[in-house]
Amino acid sequence: IAVIFFERDPGAGSVGSGVDHFGFSMPAVAAVVDAVVADGGRQLGELVEFGGMQIGFVEDPWGTKIEIIDDPALRGMHHLHLSSPDPESTLDWYAQNFGGEQELWKGALPGLNYGDIWLLVSQASSAVQPTQGRSFDHLGWKFADLTATEAELKGNGVAFTMDPREYRSIRIAFAEGPDGVRIELVEP
Repeated sequence: IAVIFFERDPGAGSVGSGVDHFGFSMPAVAAVVDAVVADGGRQLGELVEFGGMQIGFVEDPWGTKIEIIDDPALRGMHHLHLSSPDPESTLDWYAQNFGGEQELWKGALPGLNYGDIWLLVSQASSAVQPTQGRSFDHLGWKFADLTATEAELKGNGVAFTMDPREYRSIRIAFAEGPDGVRIELVEP
C-alpha cells in the first residue's frame, strides 16, 4: 500500500468526488488530530466513538479528507472510503474487477476486505464528481501481467482512458471506475 504525492495545485479536495477520504488506524486519535492541526491541517467536526473505537476527521492543507481511527485489529493504512449514488453496485463492480472479500466492516459498513486494507462505499449525499485533478486523483492496483489484466477488464466492459504503456521502469494504464474514480493499473 502506498500513498504517492505530486506537487501541483489539486484544484479541489477529495470530498464531493468518488473518493471521499482515506483512513489511518493508530492509537491516540486526539493527539494525532491535534498534531495535524498544528501542522497546517484542520479538524472536521468532533471526535466520535464507534464500536468502542475513537474516530476523528481532518483535512490536509490541500483539501484531502483523512479519517484517523483507533482500530487495533488493523493498524496503518486502514481504508479507502468511496462515495456513490449506488454503493451496492459500486462494491460489486470493484469485487468483480479487483477482487476482495465482500463483508460488513465491524458489522456495519459494506466493503471489500483485501486483508491489509478495506474498500468502503457510502451513499453519496449529492452528485459525485470525478477524481481526476482533485487532491485524491486516483486509486491504483498492481498486476503481474498488465496485458492479461487489460484483456480481462475490457472483457468485463471496463473503459480504459489510457492503454498499457511503458513508463520509466514499469508499465501503466488508466481505467475509469464507477462514479468517475480514476484507476491506475501498474505492472512492476
